[in-house]
Amino acid sequence: MCSQYQLVGLGNSQLLAGLSELVRQSNALTAQLLAHLVELDERLLHLELGFSSLFAYCVEALGMSEGTAGRRVAAARVCRRFSDVFERVTRGELHLCALCALAPHLSTENAGELFEACRGKTRRQIGGIARCAVSAARGLEPMPKRRFSSCRTKLASTSFKVGGGSGALR
Repeated sequence: MCSQYQLVGLGNSQLLAGLSELVRQSNALTAQLLAHLVELDERLLHLELGFSSLFAYCVEALGMSEGTAGRRVAAARVCRRFSDVFERVTRGELHLCALCALAPHLSTENAGELFEACRGKTRRQIGGIARCAVSAARGLEPMPKRRFSSCRTKLASTSFKVGGGSGALR
């Protein structure tokens, strides 16, 4: 085994500092990867190379798993619509799961607010924020400016009539 993977000789502070630096580098690389996918998609280069989709290119040519490819393609398409997201990913404010969860709910009107509300949040927390955004868009409940937890609690226990049917929005 290569010595770079044997960390037993590191002190706790060295281990933590090294890990923090690796996460920082990973975030920067993720943003760069997304930028490359955006450009590849814009040029339709995957089609010229004989792949039916950007997803297929990522899986077949780059060797990504289907889940990895799906998250990166979805995140790249969010980045294409909202270019400031690259920097948010680089800074570690938004992760791929956040971008995937938010993608279907983003508009030019709500993107900035949603990105800010989701900064540093877990996937589960972001799910609650996204549900609040959906409710606000449907006129079911106003979207709070700063806190989404009260909206999340109300949504989990309330049934709404939407489009003629009724059901809990979860």
